Amino acid sequence: IEWPDMDVRVEDAVVQEYPDMKKFQIHESENIDFIICIGGDGTLLHASNLFHRRIPPIIAFNMGSLGFLTPFSIKNYKKNIKALVEGDLFVTHRMRLHCKVVRVGGVLNGYDSDGDGDGDLDGPVSGPPTMHVLNEVLIDRGSNAYLSNLLCFCDGQLVTNVQADGLIVATATGSTAYSLSAGGSLVHPLIPAILFTPICPHTLSFRPVLLPASSILRIQVPIDARCSAWASFDGRNRQELNPGDSVIIEWSKFTVPAVSKTNETHEWFTKLADNFHWNVRALQKPL
Repeated sequence: IEWPDMDVRVEDAVVQEYPDMKKFQIHESENIDFIICIGGDGTLLHASNLFHRRIPPIIAFNMGSLGFLTPFSIKNYKKNIKALVEGDLFVTHRMRLHCKVVRVGGVLNGYDSDGDGDGDLDGPVSGPPTMHVLNEVLIDRGSNAYLSNLLCFCDGQLVTNVQADGLIVATATGSTAYSLSAGGSLVHPLIPAILFTPICPHTLSFRPVLLPASSILRIQVPIDARCSAWASFDGRNRQELNPGDSVIIEWSKFTVPAVSKTNETHEWFTKLADNFHWNVRALQKPL
């Protein structure tokens, strides 16, 4: 891409194929004005995963299969980048989830997983220090033959014991992803909510619910659980949760500013109809 006064940086994999291009360094993120994504929805999730704090606006060009989160055609990339630079496009701030895995004996954000009440971080935090999730956190049984057994706390109170194949905790953006396939509701991306969607629960009364974005969730594998569980974050950083381990999930103050062609409501309903054929059917004939 050649543009007057534009300094373009690319990921390491691109530099290996095009050595003349400059490599992106994460410490330079404060100096980046916007991000160009070329691919499918997974590419946008990857870009979100690169930035654990402030993230520049993302303009996403669709070269994938579905393209629900990538509204721009690659054929018109010059026109659309020019419109972005000149301020003629819309930006939607999409909520993310801030997540941590705490191993048995650990205390985080006031939650005491071993019940000793000492208020110290006794156990290690696993994996990256923090993970920021745009779509969903998935906690499932993995290859285990038993149902997942998960204790679910909301704002410090035990709300339910999940006995199911797994649990999805999603954002409004993620409501059109795995959560939708598991029976969750469609949620407009500007609604500040956390989706709580069970996967094949062992009771017909366990329906998906929406929680306020201010909620702090702790999902814990009970000490006496028959087997471990597995957690993944936007399909990445998959790790095993042993009995006693917890995942802490709360709203992230670092949203993803996604560039759109029109206002978000119009574009969202258009995508629902075009990609999912939402409520598309032949009209009833007049009498």
